[in-house]
Amino acid sequence: MCLRNDTIKTIQDWFAHNGEALYEELKHVRNQHYAIDALLRENNPDLPYDIVAPIAQTHTILAVQNHRKKRADSRQLNLL
Repeated sequence: MCLRNDTIKTIQDWFAHNGEALYEELKHVRNQHYAIDALLRENNPDLPYDIVAPIAQTHTILAVQNHRKKRADSRQLNLL
């Protein structure tokens, strides 16, 4: 994806003008993430610090399983 300089400048200007309002509007998401992380660590102190890796591994496993289910039966004719 190649953005032109004027497009990048427009985006930068928008964030310069609206960035603080956007931050104020969405900072609760960050706070909730920290609260959930603290709650998980409180209930399970052995929880690994990098929680993304196990979630990514789970997604990979489920994606492979779902991919197998979605394959059409080769014995059945495709009429469309």
